[in-house]
Parts: sequence; structure tokens; C-alpha cells
Amino acid sequence: MLGLASLSFYYDLDVWQISAIVTKAFTYGASFAASGGVFFLAIFSGRLTEQENASIKNFISVTGVVGIVLSLFRVCIMSAMMTGDVGGLLDGPMLRMVVESTEGPATFLHVAGLLTIVLLVRRSQMRAGTQLIASFGGVVAVASFALVGHAGEVAIAPQIKWLPQLLVSLHLVTVAFWIGALWPLHRLTYGDSLPNIAAVSHRFGQYAAAAVGILLLCGIWLLWIILGTPKALWSSEYGTLFVIKMFWVALLLGLAALNKTRLTPRLMEGDWSAIRTLRFSIRSEIVLALLILATTAILTTAVGPDAS
Repeated sequence: MLGLASLSFYYDLDVWQISAIVTKAFTYGASFAASGGVFFLAIFSGRLTEQENASIKNFISVTGVVGIVLSLFRVCIMSAMMTGDVGGLLDGPMLRMVVESTEGPATFLHVAGLLTIVLLVRRSQMRAGTQLIASFGGVVAVASFALVGHAGEVAIAPQIKWLPQLLVSLHLVTVAFWIGALWPLHRLTYGDSLPNIAAVSHRFGQYAAAAVGILLLCGIWLLWIILGTPKALWSSEYGTLFVIKMFWVALLLGLAALNKTRLTPRLMEGDWSAIRTLRFSIRSEIVLALLILATTAILTTAVGPDAS
């Protein structure tokens, strides 16, 4: 039986590449939290108390600002990666090279999207129009990641050159919806109305079921486009890391299925004891989400699809 390719890429990593991976992972996390949080508010704000709305808005504001700062810092890190020293962080010519590459437009859109969220979410009243604009900012922020990376480099017919990036964008927006809802759902478990907690959990589970379908469809399609052959899953470092990522995803989906089929029905039956289990399950999902984002950061920073 064939085994997975060994992971040896880390021998070649220097301090700047490691910094780039860590920064990108946290940029993913902050951006998905802010964007997904806005999506969550757009759907469920009417079911939340004033205190819950305010708490979630504060969380979105903080993660949005963190995402902006990290996104700008990533430009400096990429400049330092090219010079190999601390001076590269503020090296004018190198920074210009980074900005003039695809990283420039991607960073601009990312910052613009998050800034839109931060500015609008601070408003005391978010009407439907405001929520729509803020949600659009979230879409722009997370979809900006599709402008850079392997999706834009694969060999594909010119007529459908846009397809991989479209799939990545759809994939990222769906991921943001899911990951960004975890902390708001966790915050909701401290509410006083069990029927409301049950109703939100039930409705989110319905949306999450559709999200799983989109994630799997986009993920499998992208994998086929990027790797070209199933053999690459066990013969390349990229494929091995992808398998590791899918392991985390499988655990996440398992917890989500547990929430939907076991815990939510107990909540709807008025079982307060299910709250503590649900809270622990959501915390576990957050940990798994961080592992997924960390693996993705490695895939998009240190390892290419043809790495063997």
C-alpha cells in the first residue's frame, strides 16, 4: 500500500517564511471571523438581545482591525522574505515590488472590505441596507485571497482561466460564513432564552448543511484542477498536507453533525444540560478551524502543488 509523501519542506524554512505562515494564518482567522460575524448578524440579529448584538459587534470590530493590521504587515513580511533580513521590512524598492505584484490589489481589496465592515458595524442600528453593504465588504475581504496563490497559476484553458479563482472565492466565503459564526454561537449559549438558542442553532444547522455541499463541491473541483491526478495526494508534499487538512475538516464536520442531530434536538426539547455540551463542542470546532487555517497557510505559502 502506498504511503503519503514525507513532509520535509520545513527543513528549508527560514524565520521570514515561518513569520509569513504564522501571519497569514492569523490573517485568515481574523478576516473570516469579522466577515463571517457580519454574515451571522445579517441573518440572526433579529433573534439576538441588544447585549448579544453589541457583544458580537465588538468582536467583529476587533477582529476586523486585527485583520487590517495583519494584512498590511504581511506586505512587509513578504518584502523581508526577499531581502532575508530585518531591513527588508521597510525596504522601499522591495515593498514596491510586492505592491506592484498581485499582492498589491489583493491587499487593497482585503483592507477595503474589512474597513467597510469596521466602519458600518459600529453603527448603533444596522438596517437591512447597512447589513447588505457590510456583508458585501465581507465577501470582498475574503474573496481577495483568491487573487493570489495557486489557483491563479494552474495551467487551464484561457476561456475558463477565471474558474479556479471563482471556485476559491466561493469556497472562502462559505468557510467565512461557517467559521465566523462559531464565536457568535458560543456567545449565544450564555443567553437566558433556551427556545431562542435552540431556534438559532437549528436554523444555523440548516444553512451549515448547504454550506457543506458547497465546500465539498468547490474543494474537490479545485483539488482536481490544481493536482491534476489523484496520485498527487500521496506522492507530493502538497497532497499530504491537503490530506491532513481534510482530516481536520472531517473532524469539524463530525462535530457539526453531532450538534445538528443530537444537541440541537435536545435544546428544542428544553434540555438545559445540552448547553454545556454544545459550548464545549463549539470550542472544539474553533480549535479545529484554527488547525485548518494553519495548514492552509502552509499550503499557500511554503508548499506548491508540484512539491514532491
